[in-house]
Amino acid sequence: MDGVDNEHKNDGTQRVPKDDRERMVDEILKETQSPQQTAGQEQTHSATQEETQPKKETFQLYIEDEEYHRLPDYEKKPVSKSGVTGEGNTAPGGKAKKKKKRHWIKVLVVSTIIVVASLALSIVCLISVQDILGINKADTEIDINIPYQSSTAQIADILEENGVIEYPWLFRVISKMSGADGQYQYGIYTLRPNMAYEEIIRNLKQISDRRNDIRIQVTEGMTINEVAKLLEENKVCEAKSFIHSFNNASFGYSFEEQINENPLKFYKMEGYLFPDTYFFFEDQNVETVCEKFLKNFNDKITPALYQRMEDMNMTLEETLTLASLIQAEAGGTDQMKEVSGVFYNRLHNPEAFPKLESDVTIQYVEEDIKPNIQLPNQDMYDVYNTYKCQGLPVGPICNPGLEAIEAALYPADHTYYFFVTDLRGQFYYAQTLAEHNQNIQVAEQVNAQVQSEAE
Repeated sequence: MDGVDNEHKNDGTQRVPKDDRERMVDEILKETQSPQQTAGQEQTHSATQEETQPKKETFQLYIEDEEYHRLPDYEKKPVSKSGVTGEGNTAPGGKAKKKKKRHWIKVLVVSTIIVVASLALSIVCLISVQDILGINKADTEIDINIPYQSSTAQIADILEENGVIEYPWLFRVISKMSGADGQYQYGIYTLRPNMAYEEIIRNLKQISDRRNDIRIQVTEGMTINEVAKLLEENKVCEAKSFIHSFNNASFGYSFEEQINENPLKFYKMEGYLFPDTYFFFEDQNVETVCEKFLKNFNDKITPALYQRMEDMNMTLEETLTLASLIQAEAGGTDQMKEVSGVFYNRLHNPEAFPKLESDVTIQYVEEDIKPNIQLPNQDMYDVYNTYKCQGLPVGPICNPGLEAIEAALYPADHTYYFFVTDLRGQFYYAQTLAEHNQNIQVAEQVNAQVQSEAE
């Protein structure tokens, strides 16, 4: 140790070379240390020599494996370039778990949406394929009238309206893909719902041999018997076949559930044949003729009219029955609401006026029921005759138009209980029976004058 001190003391005048100093120190230490210490010192000396080497810019930190596993979880997370752990600024523990849970919820929601959408798409595809191929559809023959120069879109709508197909847009796609656009003919075609699109397209591209449209004008106030005769005269169908089918066939319209099933009704469907212009062809299927009439009726009786019936506390059958009386009595539209007001006043004062006493109901019994009934039925006659029955007759006596139906639902507000007309179409209204009798005399005088002029 003294030798070492002397070296330091002579540092100012005589410096021992650095290598000699280190060698001398090593020898002294070897003499004073144990073998184990000597080995450790050799390592220290080696480390000292390494320190004399030029320093590098990087460094390594050695942590014992045991110590590493004792570190908290958040200290083990990789550090990003910004110096923040990969989880962002999330604190260790609960927040990280909540974020992970939200992630799985999102995955579950998206997966559910995909599954539901896939299922819905599969169902739509299945239904579409069934319509394209006509699978599980009716075998009923339906006569379709394709007008001249109809476009593919118009034809698709006609097919859908008549129940042949369900998806007009899909028919348009198939038609375009098959190159059939612009090749369709016009006329009457007999098709079935269970026909595949390909077969329907093939039929419509062929020239129809039934192109002679027959125009049938059903005027307001006509009866079923009169319409049946008109159809037979124009060779559309037989009158008896039409009357039977029209009164017995069911086409699934909701209004059919409201029809009065009273066995004393002569024609169940009287009043439900809506006045309008119709087009048919010779020897047309009688059921398609009936269906065309009823479809038009279903279209014409709007939700607004049904709502008014409910407001007036009237059924569809009662509305049509009253409208048929108004149609037969008033003739023109200008007096319909006035006549409706008279019937309305009598119906709402049954104690004083239990019977409507309308002459047109007797005419229906004499001109429509008796000539066409197989066996006489006085009970049936009486439930139509408003001079015998109370209130409305058992059913309509003709087929009223829209104006008469609206008049039945919107009667004029007055205090008349009687009316009479003359041959010139003049109406005379009265509040009392005495006034009514006077009006009858005036009307008879006018009638006599008209008759004398005619002679």
